[in-house]
Amino acid sequence: MKGVVVLAPEYKYRVNHAYQISDQMKKLSSVHGCRVLGPNFLGFLRPAKNLNASLYPELPQIGNIAFISESGIFSTAFLERAISKKVGFSYFISLGSKLDINFSDAIDFLGRDGGTRALFLHVQNINNGRRFMTAIRSFEYLRAEKDYAVGLPPLNQTLAGRMMEETKIYQYIQGIPSYLGALRS
Repeated sequence: MKGVVVLAPEYKYRVNHAYQISDQMKKLSSVHGCRVLGPNFLGFLRPAKNLNASLYPELPQIGNIAFISESGIFSTAFLERAISKKVGFSYFISLGSKLDINFSDAIDFLGRDGGTRALFLHVQNINNGRRFMTAIRSFEYLRAEKDYAVGLPPLNQTLAGRMMEETKIYQYIQGIPSYLGALRS
């Protein structure tokens, strides 16, 4: 067994001694060498394998975009809308409380998936920003190597080219380069 999915919405409110049970799950997962996804989340969907390990009754179409969120409510609303608009996904992952698996782990996993060419992230909280950015850069590097060239074309030395270069540097310093397709709200 490589992983466990804990489908338990409102886990902290419905389970007595939730923190103690969470600690026990962490210990057992490390002893047995498996990863834990959840609790407090919608679930995990992989349309290409017809896999629905979630609380949502339908699968979206097959696509090449992976969705990752920690919010079950946002995930449900987004998935409902995506299905109605026939948007396809390679993976649809709701992380929930991130007991074990977090954004960085999911992005690293998706970086090795040949069917995922883009990420859609709904991020509320990141515990380790350095690891998160490393995972994002690794994903971008693997996509550039496997699928297509990511980034801006080589810049010429015109005024517009220099301005674009300054913009790239500023965006890099800000932490999320626009050429990764990142939007901040």
